[in-house]
Amino acid sequence: MSPLPLVHLYLNCVFDRHPNLRLILAHPGALPSLIPRIENLLTSIPAADKPKRGFLDVWQHNIYVTTADAEDMSSLRALLEQIPVDRVLYASNYPLEERGKELMEELRESGFLTKIEYERIAWVNAETLFNLKGGGARGGR
Repeated sequence: MSPLPLVHLYLNCVFDRHPNLRLILAHPGALPSLIPRIENLLTSIPAADKPKRGFLDVWQHNIYVTTADAEDMSSLRALLEQIPVDRVLYASNYPLEERGKELMEELRESGFLTKIEYERIAWVNAETLFNLKGGGARGGR
């Protein structure tokens, strides 16, 4: 995904006018790794022309990303180091490819996340974001 649409929304103060707006980036690609560069570029804009909230604040509070682009543990770990765990949603590219289940099992067993962090990514974040009632009643968690 190109960062330009997100930066355009940001610079047009969309997130200032709609602070509770939530965007889901289904295929973020390399975008999370570009956040430091975007932040650096935005420093050259005069303060009077900038939105009230910083880009990093918007990134950490208004943006959700999915795991659909993660192809291996390395790329999944990189994603999880660049965005708060409560903003990551499990997703796969089924039926085109189905590595998602294996990757999530590998993540659970890796010890990289706590059990609570893993559950947030696997289903709790989606239940919370979409206000799904009763989703936590499943057995075996």
